[in-house]
Amino acid sequence: MGDMMRAMVLEEFNKPLVLREIPVPEVGDDDVLVKIKAAAFCNTDNKIKAGLVPTAKLPLIMGHEPGGIVTKFGKNVKNLSVGQKVTFLHLSACGSCKNCKAGRPNCCTVDYKRLGIEKNGAFAEYMLAPAANAFVVPDDFSIEYAALIPDAICTSVRALYDQAKIEAGETVLIVGAGGLGIHGLQVAKAAGTTVIFSDLSDEKLEKARELGADYTVNPTKQNVPDFCKSVTNGEGVDVSADFIGVKEASESAFQSLRLTGRMVMVGYSPKTFFDVSSEAVAMGERVIIGSKNRLYHNLATGLKLILEGKLKPQIDERFHYTKANEALDKLAKVGFIGRGVLLFDD
Repeated sequence: MGDMMRAMVLEEFNKPLVLREIPVPEVGDDDVLVKIKAAAFCNTDNKIKAGLVPTAKLPLIMGHEPGGIVTKFGKNVKNLSVGQKVTFLHLSACGSCKNCKAGRPNCCTVDYKRLGIEKNGAFAEYMLAPAANAFVVPDDFSIEYAALIPDAICTSVRALYDQAKIEAGETVLIVGAGGLGIHGLQVAKAAGTTVIFSDLSDEKLEKARELGADYTVNPTKQNVPDFCKSVTNGEGVDVSADFIGVKEASESAFQSLRLTGRMVMVGYSPKTFFDVSSEAVAMGERVIIGSKNRLYHNLATGLKLILEGKLKPQIDERFHYTKANEALDKLAKVGFIGRGVLLFDD
């Protein structure tokens, strides 16, 4: 028997993860084996656990936000060295379908697989991944911050920079202060925009102000579209970003748009719908844009924002890897201001 590793494994939907000792994965010619040091939690993890992601098959090691150290790689891998700190673009695609050829592998229609979802991920001492997906960070860079780059930070980079194409001088509404929104705020500010931040939690709104939000609004106390119009000379915002994906939040985000405004949908909830006025779309030339995951080039942008001091990764709480279930429960019930992070022993 080869080397063994500890992993938190999802063996049954709607049941706690189970601590198991399993073999360390064999490294293929194009693979890299990484010793995981940190892994961040995402709301998608709880959707997987609840059986709401149909492509996730059990048993599964979840975790698609890794920070780790290169320990071994295959013979075809030329651009990595043992000991490097890395994180990963978590998705792999076919490379040949229409969307892949158009530079959108996140919407691959043929062979779309993600670490921690369709393939084993980072809630383990070691993770096997395609070496092409590895993203190297500086030696002196925080491994915990590295874990936040691909999803918590770069989901917003893709949504706001690639999809909504925000520009300096615009006004942006951020809806939802979860792990994504609290970083989306900083991504938007780094682009030179005025940011309005909406959340149900006054504590999260206070954090948003600390991180540079120009205005904050609590939907339980004020009508968000009315508030947005009040601070934009009655026009509404240029861009709204919905990081929640539930009916009330989505409708609020859309209704806050000015004429020709753009709304980018980042958050989602299975089987959730929201109402949009056809007149408001057609006569206002408003646009609703989807944004899924992130692309490899977004990771470089995310790292650059951190290194330049324009974005500070927000880690709310750290958990020993054996406490993964506690972390997922807390995420589901009250959430984190930023990310919860799973840490592994040496």
